[in-house]
Amino acid sequence: MKPQLKQIKPYKPPLENRNEMIRLDFNENTSNSNPALEKVLLCLSVEDISQYPNYKGLNEAIAEYACIKETMVLPTNGCDEAIKLVIDAFVSENDEVVIPKPSFSMFFIYAQAAGAEIKSPQYYENGEFPIEEVLNSINDKTKLVIVCSPNNPTGTTIKESDLERILQKTNGAVLLDEAYFEFSGKTAVGLLEKYDNLIISRSFSKAFGLAGLRIGYLLSNTETIQSMKSIYSPYAVNIIAKKAAVECLKDPRYMKDYVLEVKENKAKLDGFLLKNEIVFIKGEANFVLCDFKKSREFVVNSLFREGILVRSQTELEGNVRITVGDKRKNEILIKTLEKILSKPILIFDLDGVLIDVSNSYRKAIQETVKFFSGNEVSTNEIQEVRDNELLNNDWEITKRLLEKQGKKIPFEGIVEKFQEFYLGKNFDGLIKNEKLLIDKRKLEKLSSNYELTIFTGRPRKEAEFTLEYFKIEECFSSIICMEDCKEKPNPEGIQKILANSVFKKAIYFGDSSVDLKAAENAGIKGIMTNKKNIENMLEELK
Repeated sequence: MKPQLKQIKPYKPPLENRNEMIRLDFNENTSNSNPALEKVLLCLSVEDISQYPNYKGLNEAIAEYACIKETMVLPTNGCDEAIKLVIDAFVSENDEVVIPKPSFSMFFIYAQAAGAEIKSPQYYENGEFPIEEVLNSINDKTKLVIVCSPNNPTGTTIKESDLERILQKTNGAVLLDEAYFEFSGKTAVGLLEKYDNLIISRSFSKAFGLAGLRIGYLLSNTETIQSMKSIYSPYAVNIIAKKAAVECLKDPRYMKDYVLEVKENKAKLDGFLLKNEIVFIKGEANFVLCDFKKSREFVVNSLFREGILVRSQTELEGNVRITVGDKRKNEILIKTLEKILSKPILIFDLDGVLIDVSNSYRKAIQETVKFFSGNEVSTNEIQEVRDNELLNNDWEITKRLLEKQGKKIPFEGIVEKFQEFYLGKNFDGLIKNEKLLIDKRKLEKLSSNYELTIFTGRPRKEAEFTLEYFKIEECFSSIICMEDCKEKPNPEGIQKILANSVFKKAIYFGDSSVDLKAAENAGIKGIMTNKKNIENMLEELK
């Protein structure tokens, strides 16, 4: 086996049982009513299937549709085979390939499998093509540049003048993937006669609705097409795909009507996203790339529970690609998103809200005060200092209690002794006395209905240890800790959570007047809780 194959992350295909869902995850045609395909299936015979396919008429139909010569066409088993053919024809081990990212993952997989060195200039945040960075990546070792236009997942296109700059600079080939060409209406076919190093790939999977039949095609100059035929499977396209493609091209009205419908629906989805202040890239394909920030997994999972599939973009933090389909499915999507986004985000303090710290943090305060003063302090005294002096930091509370007893101990010494009691040698101290104040199963159920986050005065390593210890870390989309912001009642922690969420309403659950003041300063609702009423309060939210 080639050593480079061990480094490749495989493409994740669609989930099973997708027919029961609204499929807005893989940019397929969602209308399920292509009359050309229905006609082909009705006329298909056993004899058609029992023999190798006859391709008469396929190249002619594609050539007429693309307005080029038949000799410049090569039908393929989907666009995937077209991409692999080009890489196999032009790229050898240790050759350089330039692929701007993010883009379709199969570009990278096939190039890696060929043993190529990949250079990947980054698209700009607004989806703009990084022309200067791409040009700077091209050198004498560059054997192939791959450009997707409209690009998946940004939906943005490359300017023809920028494409020409790339074609002129490189001595290698340039593959332009136009899988979404029908939606943008922009093509570089007119440059094929001018540049013999240009190759275009297209697909019948998107606008035509033939994804399940796997048919695409390559367009290039006659010499290049003939050269690629030497490594081309003689029966790559099956007979049903061939007949369906020819029938679709005879009368493309269905495709054109679907494209117009998608554009109308996309405008409605864009309007909804603008209204809800969700950042998205206004591309030219049949999908929208949205930034749901830290709320991404909650939104994606919520849509899934409502029977809607969308695609998380793991390379882009917070981003989700949503296919724009037919009118009915688009309306269901918008209504479902509206329902999801109308909920508040729930923000929790840890101590005294989710976690019982009466025998950990509170005990560490008492033991530290006793160590330095020899005197006992009650939990009421601790709470009184916390509330009356609006202190949230347990080290500061300990210092203040010692000062009230006339003991002026250096703060560093207080922290060191406190941590000895609380953490022990390896998280085996008083922290092990902590208990959950809410049943784990109820918390998990709540997290399926609301986005849950944490704003705590704990140091991050202690907060993360506790969440992992109780196995509840996956219930929360984000955690703001001591190191991340100013101390409560400063609202900075809450403000950071809201800035990284798509939800406009929020509720903060705390156990002290300091917490309520922080919520008030952030302009959100604050609710005082304790270990007796937290479950009842959360039950009401369901």
